[in-house]
Amino acid sequence: MDIYNNIKGKLFLSENAKLFDTREYLIKTFIAVLIAAYVGSVSEYVSKDMISVLFGMMLTLEPVNMAGIRSGLSQIEATIIGAVVTGIVLAIFGYGILSTAIGITLTLYVCMLINWRELMIVAVFTAIYMTQYVQFDALGNQSSIETFKLRLVALGIGVLIAFIVNFLFSLIGYKRMVNKRIHFVSKELYELSININDALVHKDKEKIAEAMLKLPLLFKNIDWVTGTLSDVKKDQRRFKIVYRHFDAKVFLEYVIALRGITHVMYDLCHRISFSTEPYFEEGFVASFEERLEYFKALKDGFDNDKNVPVTNWIKSDYPWLNHYTSAIEKLNSSI
Repeated sequence: MDIYNNIKGKLFLSENAKLFDTREYLIKTFIAVLIAAYVGSVSEYVSKDMISVLFGMMLTLEPVNMAGIRSGLSQIEATIIGAVVTGIVLAIFGYGILSTAIGITLTLYVCMLINWRELMIVAVFTAIYMTQYVQFDALGNQSSIETFKLRLVALGIGVLIAFIVNFLFSLIGYKRMVNKRIHFVSKELYELSININDALVHKDKEKIAEAMLKLPLLFKNIDWVTGTLSDVKKDQRRFKIVYRHFDAKVFLEYVIALRGITHVMYDLCHRISFSTEPYFEEGFVASFEERLEYFKALKDGFDNDKNVPVTNWIKSDYPWLNHYTSAIEKLNSSI
């Protein structure tokens, strides 16, 4: 049985991977590549540079339309920068080892001046492309213009294919995609909260420290989901056909409330790192467990699309519990 589970774990996607629509992304990729391959098979010009078609397409395949559009436009911008900079270098120094080194280095420098995070990879790839995959004009001369033209056309087709596939998949399961991501971060937060609760019960300060080290990753995941939902919200204004009975704003508010709870949990761990009082007291632990059960009810209610009644908590003698109460009440009000 253990061998079976080990093989299954290596061959099949984990539960967390499924919650991030990895399976759907693989299907989307397969369909997009088929379309790109077909376009290349019917166009002799495009078939000369399938690398740019496929590379540009893969960078543009996103779970949200607006994210894909932003990625595609950034690639086109980066390609123009890399082609123009390298083209100028080639015009001055001609084709050779020196122009290759100067072109790539200068392109890298320009990207650092503008926005190195988003532009660098594609721009540098284009600089390499301009010096290594040289095209020729009608007279048989090396031409940076013809090279740039092929690169831009191939990239544009790859980006366009990704746009179309992104949109078609968004029609199928936008709400399901959002639900999965929220379920993932809320599950992670709840499980981490349970670990903190167990540490409080056993008065284990080391386990509190371990939990605190895991919280930054949870913040990162929540911020990633928040960014996705922000793009979904923009999509809602531009692609109304994708949304029928779905309001991205509600989901965004819910995730922001989850982030608030995460902040409060981090604050608890931070406080205990200085002093365990009064957080290991039975009264505090019992009150925390009571509120943690309410958080679980809210999480399960969201997952099952059910409302949870608002609980009017009596103000606690423990100030931190009042902060936690406010955070989970805000979560309920966002549903």
